[in-house]
Parts: sequence; structure tokens; C-alpha cells
Amino acid sequence: MQIVEPESDTVAPFPVRKFSKPEYQLLGKLGVLSVEDRVALLEGWIVPKMNHNPPHDLALMLVEKKLRCCIPSNMLLRIQMPISTVDSEPEPDLAIVLGPIRRYSKRHPEPDDVLLVIEIADTPLARDRQKCRLYARGNMRQYWIVNLESRQIEVYCQPSGPTLEPAYRNRDVFDESGTISSSMDGTVVVPIQVRDLLP
Repeated sequence: MQIVEPESDTVAPFPVRKFSKPEYQLLGKLGVLSVEDRVALLEGWIVPKMNHNPPHDLALMLVEKKLRCCIPSNMLLRIQMPISTVDSEPEPDLAIVLGPIRRYSKRHPEPDDVLLVIEIADTPLARDRQKCRLYARGNMRQYWIVNLESRQIEVYCQPSGPTLEPAYRNRDVFDESGTISSSMDGTVVVPIQVRDLLP
């Protein structure tokens, strides 16, 4: 399936429709969509995933390495795997979810399972900021944007849930000299130096 990225600020020249999560999953089962298509379902829309570049991939490895050392044994770190909300199946760069690992043998993690989602943003940053709406609406407890361009980490918490204007009530920004302390499911994770997560 060919994915065409629209020009910025353009409207589709013909009617489009949203897809339900079961319809999206059926497209995969029927082979209409495949792994090679590199798409995800976001709020009912099938959208292309961003291409990776070396700084993005290096940051992904740095964050993964650091978090694996910090999280307790009852939590799992997932890398670019789907999580499931009412109308979306985003694939964040990283997600910390509750274990055990076999809990997800027949389903993707859902909001009650997800403790933290992380996106690594180089360009365009606007897309990852727009995901605040998706993750807040899905009640994802914490959302981090590793902002490579500004060399800082944006930390969002206290999601609104499914409101008319979903958002996070709290946003903190940590620069390279900062330290992030986080609590997940009542467990305080070892403080993390921002500079350790940036390429």
C-alpha cells in the first residue's frame, strides 16, 4: 500500500474516513497493510510513521540502556511496539508497562498497563507534541518527549482522560543539566540525568 504524506496545511481533495480499531486490525490480517507499510492508527486515522536517522536511533539506544538499569523487575520495557487505546494503536519509541511478560500474549498493553510512554523527536517535533492529546485522552500516566533539537526532555503527567480537549495538566522541561525523578505505580525510579539520554 502506497502512503502519501500530504503537504502541510492541505485538506484532502476528496472525502476521507476514520477506521475503527477492529477495522485497522482486519486490514493487517487480510494483508492490505503489512509491516513494510510503516503505519499506525492514531485517533482513527491511518498515518505513516516517521523515518529514523542516526541521532534518533542513538537516542533510542541510550534511553533504552538507561531505563533497563532503572526500572524494577515487575516492569517491562517495550521498544517500538503497539499500545492500545479506544481508537488508536500508537507505537511509541519506548513504553514502560506492568509485567509479567506473558500478560500480553493475546493483547497489546492498554492504558491501565502503561506507566510511561516516550517519543524521541528530531523533526518534526509538532507531531510528537500532538500525541499529547492522544496519550492524555488514553489516560497514559506519563509522557516524555526526548527533544533532540533543543537537547531537553519534556515531561507530561496528570492526563485529563477522554474530555473535549484532552491534555496533560502538568508539563516540566529538563535541560541537559537536569535530573528527572519519576514515580511509577508507587515505585520511585532512580533519578536519571538528562545528559545520559541525549546523543
